[in-house]
Amino acid sequence: MDPTRRSNAVTATIYFFIMLIGFAQAQQAFSVQPSDTQVTEGNTATLRCSVTNKGGTLTWTRDGAPISVEGNIIDTTNTRYTIQGDASSTYDLQITEAVLADSGQYQCLVTAGGVGSDEILSDLATLTVLQVQSFIKVPGDTSVSQETTATLECQIDNKEGFLYWLRDGVIISNDTQITNGIVRYSIVGDQAAGEYNLRIVSAQEDADQGSYQCVVTAAGTSERIESRVASLSIQGSGQRLTIVPSNAVFTEGTTALMRCRVADKAGTLSWLQNSQPISYDKEVSLGNSRYSIVGDEAEGDFNLQIQDASPNDVGTYHCIVSAASGAGNEAISSSGATLTVIAATAPDSGYPVCSLVPSTDLKEGDNVTISCTSRGGEPQPKLDWLRDNLAFDGNYVALSLNARNDVSFRLTNDMVGAVFECLSSHPAYTTTQKCQLDPLTFELTPTIQVSLDTLTLEIKEDETGAVECTATGDPAVLGYSWYYNGVQIAETDARFLITEEGSSKSTLTVTSASLSMDEAVVSCEARNRIDSESVYAVVRIIEDDLYQIVLAVLALIAFFVFALIVVPIIVYYCYRKQQKKTKVAPIENGTATISGTKVTSNYFITEETIPNGNAKKSPSRSSSKPKVLDHETKRVDSADEGSYGSPTPLPDLTGRGRYPQPIRSQTPDGFMNDTMDSARSGRVGSYDVEAAQLQHEAELQGSVKARRPSSSRRSSVSTPPPPLNNKVSLSPGEYLIRDEYERKLKELESMKKSMTGSGMIQDDAKSRKSRDGGERRKHKHKKRDKERDDKDKESHKKSKSKEHREHRDKKDKKERKDKKEKKDRKKDSSR
Repeated sequence: MDPTRRSNAVTATIYFFIMLIGFAQAQQAFSVQPSDTQVTEGNTATLRCSVTNKGGTLTWTRDGAPISVEGNIIDTTNTRYTIQGDASSTYDLQITEAVLADSGQYQCLVTAGGVGSDEILSDLATLTVLQVQSFIKVPGDTSVSQETTATLECQIDNKEGFLYWLRDGVIISNDTQITNGIVRYSIVGDQAAGEYNLRIVSAQEDADQGSYQCVVTAAGTSERIESRVASLSIQGSGQRLTIVPSNAVFTEGTTALMRCRVADKAGTLSWLQNSQPISYDKEVSLGNSRYSIVGDEAEGDFNLQIQDASPNDVGTYHCIVSAASGAGNEAISSSGATLTVIAATAPDSGYPVCSLVPSTDLKEGDNVTISCTSRGGEPQPKLDWLRDNLAFDGNYVALSLNARNDVSFRLTNDMVGAVFECLSSHPAYTTTQKCQLDPLTFELTPTIQVSLDTLTLEIKEDETGAVECTATGDPAVLGYSWYYNGVQIAETDARFLITEEGSSKSTLTVTSASLSMDEAVVSCEARNRIDSESVYAVVRIIEDDLYQIVLAVLALIAFFVFALIVVPIIVYYCYRKQQKKTKVAPIENGTATISGTKVTSNYFITEETIPNGNAKKSPSRSSSKPKVLDHETKRVDSADEGSYGSPTPLPDLTGRGRYPQPIRSQTPDGFMNDTMDSARSGRVGSYDVEAAQLQHEAELQGSVKARRPSSSRRSSVSTPPPPLNNKVSLSPGEYLIRDEYERKLKELESMKKSMTGSGMIQDDAKSRKSRDGGERRKHKHKKRDKERDDKDKESHKKSKSKEHREHRDKKDKKERKDKKEKKDRKKDSSR
């Protein structure tokens, strides 16, 4: 290679390495990083941080929140925090009088700056502040009466050693144990809260009066601590102090309380602040609005309470009682008690924090909770909620490390868009800190209420009418729509006019009513962005008076037509129906009157009662319903017979004088049954109907000739026909028919009696006498027939021969004939 070229390459390589070294020297880096540190409460803690080739900005953070930039502390009120170093490469964080709130994770970071300089972060360093024991309350000078109870207070925070009480320099207790052997002494209070109060019951002037001190031994990170020496005075009588104020330490912004109790108070009790009186009994001097006297006055309590303690309240306080008349009521005073107010520690930066739970998918009626939280600080800040700049109460809780104010409520429609804000007040704040929630939004429950001023719109024909629609809704009503018989009314429809007054009201006007609109339905629909609702009204068209008059006349004509045509038809129908109901069975002997109508029928004969000589072919009573035949009685011509018009009795059956011969009334000659009967003439079990009828007519003619002529207005009683020449016997079937016929006659007789007794049948005077006679005869005949039936039954049991039956029938016919002739003679003689 050429020497010149070789030298140039060497030179370039040297320059390249020089540039790399220069870049390496320009890159910023940590030379010292912070490390984990422990410090006792009240001591100074230092966290180190050094940077070489620093090109960016150095920042300290605590729990991720910045607390300093370069050499400046962001919170200027926090005087305990400082940056120590040369402000070019060394930036050590120093914390004096460390408190528990200083505990956390610290980190040092440098932003990017310069060529080739990136952002760098140090390791996380944990600072732990160790608590040390200290006094919260120390005993104070106390004066009590003889035989009363004296209490000396002592309360420790973060107690690590052993606590003991000294009386006149001698140990009398070890923690909670009394070591002097006096049972009147005891340690009382909440040991978990560090209370180790000495109580002396029935205090004695000689034995208990003296000086007392509370001491805690060294242990762990805590050194030995001793309280002030307090005197206990025992008085025999007069006014005396039983509780005296003691030294107290309070944090700025908290409520301080100095206690004082007097027994048998006679004078005036006053509080002195730095030797200046600030109260007289319960009254506090003007200008001290944060001061007040609290406690039970009856017990002698006159405690001084200071709200929102501040450095201005630091001083020495005395409780004194002026002298009064009486033995032992000299002026008395407590020893001075020092009130110390320490500076407040501000809460952590970035607080308070507001939150809403739940925060999504909210609906009207849901229950939600808003929370305002603060962390750190001594004392804890006050947290107050505001809604639309108006304060409202919440549930405030203050703990040792944080404070919280929660409010739970139910979402209502008036909360839409509400703004909730939390204010944090603390003595360390120069300005009130706050947090705020976004305007509240949630889904509303849709509600619409629609109403019309009338549900029936009455309009006269050819005139105008209007109906008004009003609606309210949540969300608000956006507009209205009108419908006629379910069809939306258009703006171009000349029959209607729609006017609206914003979202509160809409009016529908019918410009000209017509009869076609009668009974039409109009509806109003109101709507919002979520829902809609409708309400209906009916249109009634009132016609002119002329139409009403025509309708009235037509209605009157219709009424008269109904009265003249329909009503008579109904009356006639009812009358005919009643006439049918009044038809009853006629009376056997004589005429009767039913509702003014003469009844001439003398008996009812059913088709079942017509014997046909064949018992097997006779219809069964259980299988067919009998048909009642109404037989009209034929009157005998008065010129031929001279009778009274009485009904013609039925002819007797051959061989039996007490059973009438069946007659087919209103049956034409040559009826099939007559033919059948005639065909059966002369057979056993049958009878000759034609022969019976001829015989009966001959007898009637002979009877008429034998009688004297009588008046044409009266008719004689027909005599029974003589026995027939042909002897006819009854078959078993005819005996059944005869018994059924007799039963029917008895039923008709019973019906006649019931109708006569109820007044349905009214007899005239002549027929009544004949009827009564007939009734007596009928009763006598029935009795006789019953006796004969009984005899017949007995005779039938003995003999059922043909000769016996013929003899019986012959005898019956003869008796009947004799009886008839006797009656005829009697009537002829009476004439």
